[in-house]
Amino acid sequence: MTVMLEPEQTTDAPAAPVRQDEPRGGAAIATFDVSVCIVSWNIKDLLRDCLNSLKAQAGNVRYETIVVDNASSDGSAEMVRREFPWVTLVDPKANLGFGRANNLAYRHSTGRWVLLLNPDTVVLDRAIEKLVQFADRHPEAGAVGGRTLKKDGVSLERSCCWGSPGLWPLFCKSLGLHIIFKNSSIFNREAMDYWQRDSVREVGVITGCCLMIRREVYEQTGGFDDHFFMYAEETDLCWRIRKTGGRLVFCPEAQIIHLVGESAKKATSNRLFHINRALLKLFRKHYGKAYMLLANLLMCMFYAVRVPLMKIALLFRGGEELREKTRAYWLTLKEHVRLFRPKNWHLIDEA
Repeated sequence: MTVMLEPEQTTDAPAAPVRQDEPRGGAAIATFDVSVCIVSWNIKDLLRDCLNSLKAQAGNVRYETIVVDNASSDGSAEMVRREFPWVTLVDPKANLGFGRANNLAYRHSTGRWVLLLNPDTVVLDRAIEKLVQFADRHPEAGAVGGRTLKKDGVSLERSCCWGSPGLWPLFCKSLGLHIIFKNSSIFNREAMDYWQRDSVREVGVITGCCLMIRREVYEQTGGFDDHFFMYAEETDLCWRIRKTGGRLVFCPEAQIIHLVGESAKKATSNRLFHINRALLKLFRKHYGKAYMLLANLLMCMFYAVRVPLMKIALLFRGGEELREKTRAYWLTLKEHVRLFRPKNWHLIDEA
């Protein structure tokens, strides 16, 4: 896909009220603690709520905000220009995907830390200040993440961080061991349901909804791999951060609300297969083709176990939701079977 980045339309204005240092006798020079980078696609109202919460609850920290609009058709870019003149808007006039758009936002940033923040989030109780203070107290951290809550602002939303994916977690998922032994650190290693995200600890992956990266680490890793359009890109980046010696540290004090998947809900393609093939692409990149094929076998096992059970369930209780899910699982299984043939690996390359 050819992407024309020019002409870029930007709104360059002071980053946020009273968050610029102004030396005597000279022009204002921004010395930001953190650059908040937000990639948005067709969720104008949620983006507005996010930016309002950021301005109200960032805390006593010097920050700038960069929004990349991924060719939204709902007037998001116009809304940012009109209502948030302190935001730097980058409008590439194309959907770059999550990783490429964040790399573009990074090129407009200047902060010591770079915070990737989803537009379907609401910042709570000086969360950005707490995140920066925590990160500065942990020089070993290449990246840090915050705690996410559901819409009610109380219930835990676990998607803020995970254990690293791999063959063992896939095996446990395929047989349902991660559900049977939900509170086991052995059988539920990836989802970590046994942990309430309420303590400081090193994790395998911090998701891109709230991922703050040390600037020199972003430079050292090269940022996101542009070959990932959507899904698995933050896992790839987190793994590369760890390979450089940086640790991924979780900060429970910094909390945000995350309305999971609001952008993804608008997608029309088979979301399951998009997620899975991106994961296969990740495995092939880091571990090779044999590992990728084993992972694909385990994915096939996951759907092969569930589709017959779901079809039996349909005999006893109908329901459009279960019917649609069964159909999606069956189609996804067929797509994964196709991936055993090398001639179809281009589907993985397109993830």
